[in-house]
Amino acid sequence: MSEYLLKLKETKSEIYYVNEKSRLTRFISALPQKKTLGEITPNDVFSFVCTLKKRLPKKGLNHPVETKEHISMTTRKNYQHAISAFFEEAKKKYGLPENPCSTLEKISVPIDDPKFLSVSQAQTVLTASQDKPDIQTYTAIAMFCGLRKAEMGRLTNKAVYLADREIVLSAAITKTKQRRVVKIPENAVKYINPQILQQHGTDIIFDKAFFQRLKRWLHKLPFKWTQNAFRHTAASYYLAQTKNEYETARQMGHSITILKQHYAGLAREKEAIAFYQL
Repeated sequence: MSEYLLKLKETKSEIYYVNEKSRLTRFISALPQKKTLGEITPNDVFSFVCTLKKRLPKKGLNHPVETKEHISMTTRKNYQHAISAFFEEAKKKYGLPENPCSTLEKISVPIDDPKFLSVSQAQTVLTASQDKPDIQTYTAIAMFCGLRKAEMGRLTNKAVYLADREIVLSAAITKTKQRRVVKIPENAVKYINPQILQQHGTDIIFDKAFFQRLKRWLHKLPFKWTQNAFRHTAASYYLAQTKNEYETARQMGHSITILKQHYAGLAREKEAIAFYQL
């Protein structure tokens, strides 16, 4: 398994690698010690995934504590996918005869529409951050350009070209490990403070301490904050404005399939026009 994880570390994003490592380590540790990969059955995987309980960190302990509550269907699906991908690689590399997940029914999770900000909520965010230039700069880039939170956390001053209205994300920054050029909408430029970018030189612009402050600030807004709301907002309005799935997918850094599945038809054109006039 260590060789497989090393490959993930070299080819995938850090968060993807950490999550897969955690899932696979938990799976392997739950198996009888003498059982080889070839002896693992579909029932072993099914029993493991269906009986998993949530784990929560506990103060004073280096490891999380298992609760009595079962994991969600989404988490269950993620575990099954991680285990299946590992066995597929084992089949290719070591000639494993069968992937025990291949005969299991794939876990299906209903997909909710992404929660994006209305134009008035976006205006509220921009107005509330007027006296906090670092938060307003983050908000403008995340909400108008659609960078992922992890990408924002790796963003450097060197990557932002305000004069050209572009952000050039290197493979080291993006989730997909592929270079991506992101357009900065014209109205977003006035909310991005050059001094916030320049004061960090070529270092990371938004550090861990900033994200802790940002989290507290977001939850003080006069509406309920939802995870990834900035990125969902950017994708929804960009697609509504351009009506171009391929261009929007390039801007956001994901596939056409994901774009159609999640964002098609969410925002109206007139709303997009208002959004890009903020």
